Amino acid sequence: MHPSPERCRARLERFAQALAQQGCDGGVVYDHYNLCYLTGFLRGNVGVREMKFPLLLVFPGQEPLLFVSRGLREEAARTFTGELVEYEDYNIQRR
Repeated sequence: MHPSPERCRARLERFAQALAQQGCDGGVVYDHYNLCYLTGFLRGNVGVREMKFPLLLVFPGQEPLLFVSRGLREEAARTFTGELVEYEDYNIQRR
């Protein structure tokens, strides 16, 4: 079950406040569990070879940015209310 967008927004705001209190310009979140907690985004079962890893950037006083591959945008938009940035999947083994 996904947490509500409001609950995720509150978590992101607390995280941004904690960053500011510690004097950090921003934070980078890439761990699946922390991403899920902060955004509610539960990515599908994708492996390392597909390179479909979301990345969250949080800056105090600014809208958070969530980078996702095109195939995961719709799923991420269910709970994440910040700015979604899509990237093209790139498989280095096929190039």
